[in-house]
Amino acid sequence: MELSDIKRYLKTGASKTVTVYCELSSKYTGYVETITMMNERQVCIEFDVYGYDEAGITYFINYDNFEILLKSLEEYLGKSSDEWNIINQTGYYPKEPQLEYDLNHTHELIQYDFLTDNIVLPQYGKVTIKDDYWKKLYDDNNRR
Repeated sequence: MELSDIKRYLKTGASKTVTVYCELSSKYTGYVETITMMNERQVCIEFDVYGYDEAGITYFINYDNFEILLKSLEEYLGKSSDEWNIINQTGYYPKEPQLEYDLNHTHELIQYDFLTDNIVLPQYGKVTIKDDYWKKLYDDNNRR
């Protein structure tokens, strides 16, 4: 995808966001990781149980400028931006995991990694957690 396409979608697209990644998580089996550019300085990273689009962990990462945001995502995804797809256009969603997995075990793993700041995220930005159940859990855990 061309940078001009990304910028145009951010300004004129129906949601004024660009989802550039939506795949099964390689570490958290049964979860889908979605990356959405909210604007030219903010990215949303979501980890949701397959088939759900809420109640998962949601991070927001704010950057100083669009160039740093792009560099961060290119490094994180291991692809240059011209290799990304606009998921908003295609409606792509990954096929259901083919591996057998224990969702309770995966939930315990992602919760542990979340509480110990071990979920790998893109670099160079300021990370915040969506103000919901997960943020309360994180805040309560770090007060102890």
